[in-house]
Amino acid sequence: MTLKLEYVHVDFGSKRYVDPPISGAVTRDVRLTDDIVRAGVNVRFNWDRPVVTKY
Repeated sequence: MTLKLEYVHVDFGSKRYVDPPISGAVTRDVRLTDDIVRAGVNVRFNWDRPVVTKY
């Protein structure tokens, strides 16, 4: 059995958006980032037998 753990940080930068001037111009700076953590378990069965391909 093996365990795995992975951490990923993604950064897509920032963007400035301007809303239509309905009651004045409104701007927004939006930054898109995310932090992802993944975990997994691998289990292998039949350790004592060799891997044989059958056709």
